[in-house]
Amino acid sequence: LNNLSIPVGETMIRLFEDAEGGVKPVTNELLEYQITRALKQFKSDCWKQLKNLFIPVGETMIQLFKDAEGGAIPVTAKLLEKQITRVLKSNKAQLDGALKRAKAYMRAVGRIMFNTFQAFNQHSVPRSTMLPIFQNLILRGCIPGDDNYERDDILKHIVPFTPNPEKNVIKDRIGMKIDEEDDSSQLWTPDSIFNKLIPDTFIHSRSLLLSGLEDGLSLGGKHTLSKLEEGSGLASALRAIPLEALQKIVFGKSTMTVEEVLAVLEPNYCQCEGDWEGNDEQKADEQRAQEHFFEGDFKKYLREEASKNSDFLEEFVQFCTGSNYLPFASPGVDKPFKITVEFNFTQPEPGCHPMAHTCVDTIRLPGTGIYFGSFDKLCKKMKEALAQCSRFDME
Repeated sequence: LNNLSIPVGETMIRLFEDAEGGVKPVTNELLEYQITRALKQFKSDCWKQLKNLFIPVGETMIQLFKDAEGGAIPVTAKLLEKQITRVLKSNKAQLDGALKRAKAYMRAVGRIMFNTFQAFNQHSVPRSTMLPIFQNLILRGCIPGDDNYERDDILKHIVPFTPNPEKNVIKDRIGMKIDEEDDSSQLWTPDSIFNKLIPDTFIHSRSLLLSGLEDGLSLGGKHTLSKLEEGSGLASALRAIPLEALQKIVFGKSTMTVEEVLAVLEPNYCQCEGDWEGNDEQKADEQRAQEHFFEGDFKKYLREEASKNSDFLEEFVQFCTGSNYLPFASPGVDKPFKITVEFNFTQPEPGCHPMAHTCVDTIRLPGTGIYFGSFDKLCKKMKEALAQCSRFDME
């Protein structure tokens, strides 16, 4: 009896628990709590799989999203058409059919999202499902170049597309010809960059898939490409709500448990920038200390903080990876997602703050004198490091 369980999503929930002298049914309250949590986890996992959304073209599967820092990005219409054409060659009728199918898939995503948004108190759509620049467009009808879209916010919102946008988008373009092949072409200015280059590059280039998503989030009538900048049917009702408030109302945080986070941690012991100056015996001693710390204080820290702060796991994962969610683990993948916990003899120095290398999903800890055996010092340094990185950006 104590093994009798019901399946909810991919979770098995027990109906009995051990008791002195036998077993007893779980309480209504506990059962409802476990089912609600499992359903939330299941829905959250669904949204994590956006990057696995493909359309079939012949015998080829073509991806509609790509991963980015902080979420998933729809591929551009140009890239999508290029990939489809590579399979279908010059068959225009089949090309049009495949593009229509891609838009229909996005409309279905929008419809699922629309229905999920109605349960405002459950927040089962993680923020990472839709990047802020698309949230502004689709839910508020607000596009770069609009008077109420601050330029500082625009630069923050395009970081997932291009690192250091102040340099790569602004400084590198100002004074350059808009049309490089036209000698009489006008030059890029800050106004033309924000009003034309940014919306064209990051939004209009994805108009096919974004319009499908808008269509799914609109009641009545088909949405057209020409109405992309008006947003979805929800925009007229939500436009007056500031984006920060809208994110709290409509979106939730990615659901993850401390066991899921611990499962993706992969220790990498005795690393060094340059040559190790000690001998093999010393290195073996250091590795034993690192292993003891990883299995002991480090995991203890994660468990304790997760139990005290519901936002902690998301903050920790974002510190290590730049993204506030764990990618969905598809069964049988050759290289499952991992967060590397690196112990380095060079940097950081003993007792110093942990370092993060988000490009390779790594948190780096001192390789020697690991917080001098002080659990309190570890907690203090981790808290300070996470606080400094509460907003992910790239310099």
